[in-house]
Amino acid sequence: MGASGSALASAVASGSVSASTSAVASLPPAAVQFIYVVPDTLESSLYAAYKSQLQQLTLRTSDSMLQISQLDIAPGQSVRLRAVTWRQYKKILEDLSPHRATRLAYNNGQLLIMRPNTKQESDKEIISDLVKALLEELQIEFRSLGSTTFERRSDLKAIEPAQCFYIQNEKLIRAHHQIDIRKDSAPDLVLEICEDTQNHLDIYAALGVPELWQFNQSELSIHELWAGIYKPVEESTFFPELPIKDLLPYCLEQSRTLGRNIVMRDFRKWVRDTKDRQSQSAS
Repeated sequence: MGASGSALASAVASGSVSASTSAVASLPPAAVQFIYVVPDTLESSLYAAYKSQLQQLTLRTSDSMLQISQLDIAPGQSVRLRAVTWRQYKKILEDLSPHRATRLAYNNGQLLIMRPNTKQESDKEIISDLVKALLEELQIEFRSLGSTTFERRSDLKAIEPAQCFYIQNEKLIRAHHQIDIRKDSAPDLVLEICEDTQNHLDIYAALGVPELWQFNQSELSIHELWAGIYKPVEESTFFPELPIKDLLPYCLEQSRTLGRNIVMRDFRKWVRDTKDRQSQSAS
């Protein structure tokens, strides 16, 4: 390892991590490589302090295991690890599980550890509540499983969505206390709220998730799985002829000024009125 690599490794070990947005810390071959996603406003110096990113990191390479005793990620930030084995991923999942505020995505050796911020969590809750209200008013049974960990070891893929729903396949998993993707169906609908979830598409495709919603800032995009590839579409399969892409972001924005309960009440009324009009037109 060169001088700069040694210095960076020392910075990692001491808990004072510095990097530009594209910096990569190259550790010994038996260890892993880290990419730190940090604000663009940081100084570009490789050794600028970013103490809130990582406080304490412990690596044990003799048995190819990675141990993280304390990983402190700032809200809205993420840490990307490369060359992580499935065994290491499972160990990290176990070590981080108690009372953690992070979500994980594992894709063929790359592990992303994300910590949502307050806005992302709030947006997720409001959009989830709107989807639940919509399903209830349409009298469609569903089950929401939040950030359940979905894994497919054969494809070296695992992910924890912001929110997920079983709709068409709800009855198949209604009484299940645990979901095993090898035997159970994947969620029918997944919601992601993050600025960098594009790399998650092939994970969800491998799991067989039929429909994926991505909310970024103020825009909602809908993707349907076709022959193993997600294609952007204008309407949701589960809510045909409803302007989901425009309606949910609008309701979310309104909730920030009018309040959640008022928006939910008006949204439910709109769904009932729309349902009545559609019934009248059909008859």
